[in-house]
Amino acid sequence: MIAALVQEAIEPFSVSDVLVESVVVLFLLIPISLSIWAFLDAVHRPRWVWAMSDRRQLVWLVMIIMGVITMILGIIVSVFYLVMVRRELRSIENGNMDLFTSPG
Repeated sequence: MIAALVQEAIEPFSVSDVLVESVVVLFLLIPISLSIWAFLDAVHRPRWVWAMSDRRQLVWLVMIIMGVITMILGIIVSVFYLVMVRRELRSIENGNMDLFTSPG
């Protein structure tokens, strides 16, 4: 019994096995990579940018960190931050004050 398990463990991996496992690992790294990107971007933004926006940096940092615990929520929060909030913060940082002018 033990000899059969040892023999099975000794058998070499095929190239296709390695490729399949590599694709699985890369796929599983997507949520944590998005969360790390969103977290580092939120930390990187200056305080004055956050102060001029209607967003709170600490709240977003906590939401991103908590999102890591639940993978689906983490993807949703991180993608929303990267697509919507990041664009707004970058716009303010670049001097675009259109967000603060009234339309009429």
